[in-house]
Amino acid sequence: MQNRYSQEFKLDFVGIGFAKCGTSWIADKLDSHPDINFSSWKETNFFLSEEFIKNKTGLDSSRMGRCKDINQLQTYFQNEKGKIKGEFSPWYIHEKNSIHRMQAMNSQMKIIICVRDPIDFLYSLYWYNKSSIHGIHMPNTFEEMLVENETYLERARFYQQISAVYSVFPENLVHLVDFDSIV
Repeated sequence: MQNRYSQEFKLDFVGIGFAKCGTSWIADKLDSHPDINFSSWKETNFFLSEEFIKNKTGLDSSRMGRCKDINQLQTYFQNEKGKIKGEFSPWYIHEKNSIHRMQAMNSQMKIIICVRDPIDFLYSLYWYNKSSIHGIHMPNTFEEMLVENETYLERARFYQQISAVYSVFPENLVHLVDFDSIV
């Protein structure tokens, strides 16, 4: 894959998922660390493709807030030399090509993956989307959602998605965080 990223600007770590597994809490803790230059916008979605956003999220990139190029990405970081730079987007775990884009930017990038019990994940995601301002239509019950929407079940197949990360990044660069260990 051709490297289209600046050699002067690269991220040192990226949190890639999963949603409803403590990603916002971890992002807040990383942002408050004095040695970390965390993105001023948690979910830049820089590594996602337009195609993924359209086909998997049902949103257009302007509604999703996708950062479109490296110059725009740089604007979300303070110019603090010597600090570790990183960001977090739970969508990245769902698009394997985004993992390849991260590796193209920095082959030594650290990856953070937040997980939790898949049923708890689905239940939390159901209620988040049901009460969300995004206008996502959700079935009346959690059980109906499981039957009617295979996409949600796909998102809860953590093993498949985490395996895709390990096919790109070595184990020593991937850190799994269990939600139950931080609550």
